[in-house]
Amino acid sequence: MLRHNIPQRLLYLRSAKKISDLEQLHHPLSEMTISIEGVSEPVYRDRFVAFSGPVLLMAVVHCRFLLEFVGLKVKGTPPVLATATRRPSDIGIEHFKNPQGESLKLASPSIAGDLGNETDVAQAWATVITVANQRIAHSTDSAKLDDVDHTAVSDAINMALTTVPELVCRKLYDAMSETRPI
Repeated sequence: MLRHNIPQRLLYLRSAKKISDLEQLHHPLSEMTISIEGVSEPVYRDRFVAFSGPVLLMAVVHCRFLLEFVGLKVKGTPPVLATATRRPSDIGIEHFKNPQGESLKLASPSIAGDLGNETDVAQAWATVITVANQRIAHSTDSAKLDDVDHTAVSDAINMALTTVPELVCRKLYDAMSETRPI
C-alpha cells in the first residue's frame, strides 16, 4: 500500500488537479486531442468534458479513499468532518509506524487548519466525501447536498485536489521519515 496504492492515488490527484485547472481555462465543449510521443496520430479526440468529467469524478473517489485512510469521515446533515471509526478489517494510517516504532495516529478534523482556513478546508473535504458517497458511488435522494450548489462542489474538489495529497504526505510519509512519492 505504501509503495504502490497510495503513491498511485496521489499521482492521480496531481493529474486531476491539472485537468481541473485546464477546465477553468477552456469551454467544456471544446475539442481536445491527446497525443503520445512517438505515435503519429492522436490517440484520443473528443469534447473536453468527455475527458475531464470522468477524471474528476474518479479524483473525488480517490480523495475520499485517502481522507478515510488517514482517519477522516463525515457525519450528520449537513455533513461535518469527523474522525473515523474502524472495522477490524480496515487498513488505515494507524497500521503504519513512525521511526520510533509508534503507530501513526488517525487525523482529527482540526488538521484541516494546517492546510489553510480550517473551516474552508474541512468543509471542502466533507463535501468531497459526501459527493463520493451520495452522488458517485451510490444513488440516493438524500438531502445532504441539496443546499450545495455546483460552484461550491467544484471549489471543494479543487481545494481537495491540492490539500488531500499534502495531508497524506504529512500524516504518512513525513511522519514515517519516508520520501514523499510526489
